[in-house]
Amino acid sequence: MARDGKYYLEGDPSSATSVHACDEHKDLTPLTFEDGFRTWRLPFLHEVNVSNIQTITLTGTGTDVQFTPTSLNFGNQPVGTKSTAKKITLSNKASVSVSVTSISITGTNKKDFAETNTCGTTVKAGASCTITVTFTPSADGQRTADVSVDDNGGGSPQTVGLSGTGTGT
Repeated sequence: MARDGKYYLEGDPSSATSVHACDEHKDLTPLTFEDGFRTWRLPFLHEVNVSNIQTITLTGTGTDVQFTPTSLNFGNQPVGTKSTAKKITLSNKASVSVSVTSISITGTNKKDFAETNTCGTTVKAGASCTITVTFTPSADGQRTADVSVDDNGGGSPQTVGLSGTGTGT
């Protein structure tokens, strides 16, 4: 079961009874961690033959970078006029610095959105920076793009969805 970004095992795999007989949660320690990809080995006892320990390998991709909010909607905006700026906070949840390679606008209507940021090339452990986005629609209708962040914090690139509606032509 996933909880707070870590995997937990329900039960104690070292006991001589079924894993389902215990209620405590055991933290699984990653065997390896490279570029956000984590691997765990989960030993458990087979209910029919408790002396036969089975192993399941679990893998997944995590990231040290968190965005707040995870999307921005600019609502209705007159075509050719710039919106009020909206902010995204990029937080480094790791215990080491994260290197930021690039922050850019990508996607279908990328020219309708602009960004500036305070992130630089490194976000220190536990620190955060701000990405400021504006919307200037070039046409009527729904406009979409993404803020895309390339970094070494795992799961790169990460994206924040952008949307808005051009009105008035």
